[in-house]
Amino acid sequence: KQSNIGVEDAFENTDGLTRVDDNKIFVHFNGDHNHLRKQIRQGIAGVYLRSMSIGSNLQEMVQNAVMLHMPLRFEQGLISYIGEEWSTTIDNKLRNIFASEEYKDFDQFAEDNPILAGHSFWYYLDLKFGKATVTNVLYLVRINRDLENGFTYVLGTTLEKVKEDWKAYFEAQYQQ
Repeated sequence: KQSNIGVEDAFENTDGLTRVDDNKIFVHFNGDHNHLRKQIRQGIAGVYLRSMSIGSNLQEMVQNAVMLHMPLRFEQGLISYIGEEWSTTIDNKLRNIFASEEYKDFDQFAEDNPILAGHSFWYYLDLKFGKATVTNVLYLVRINRDLENGFTYVLGTTLEKVKEDWKAYFEAQYQQ
């Protein structure tokens, strides 16, 4: 459906992210169909994550009153990852950051680059454990309302250990 009624600032998006408002996504077409496809995928992922975490109807919203607060790096990173799994542009950005040796761990890196950190994290999980693992982690995080427990149940290891493994993996990749 297409509508701009009641949405005055719908097209004032300067941060490069697909805007999600409730269950509506706002995209713009710049002539590049791949960019449009990426925006649509990110928008659908954003609507789905929102619906998954807080519910889509009143009963679910009341049941989910103690809402899961997924850190921005994981939420926005997942949306970015769903929009475009991996590309040379993303790989080059991450390689440059690792080459600078500016950050000593994932959390420090994620504070300055939440979307890139989250995107590379979900990509790493997919590479190491498979796509089904990403889905299983999200499902258990939703059920348990705890990020750490979701990772522990699905992967059998802590979130901190996964972050360390993420760093070791990309360091090894970029040293070659």
